[in-house]
Amino acid sequence: MVLRRHKGQTRVAERLRALLHSETYPSEIAESHRFCDRVQDAYTLRCCPQVHGVVHDTIDFVRGILVDEMNAATDNPVQYWMTAATDTPVQY
Repeated sequence: MVLRRHKGQTRVAERLRALLHSETYPSEIAESHRFCDRVQDAYTLRCCPQVHGVVHDTIDFVRGILVDEMNAATDNPVQYWMTAATDTPVQY
């Protein structure tokens, strides 16, 4: 169930979950909570997706702006000329 649809937060949570529930490399945290009735994990583990997710979203946003600007054609500015007959701009 997703309460907030922040892409970066979701990606970090999925990565963290994969690390904690890996069969190949079991984590100490997962092992220590295997037969435990405690529900609450360390505060840093619960906050990690929110904090790191914002960083991922920001990097994606900046990357999008940089890619758009680097691929923009700014070497040929658009020129408008006024026609004498109609006095309206014509783009060339």
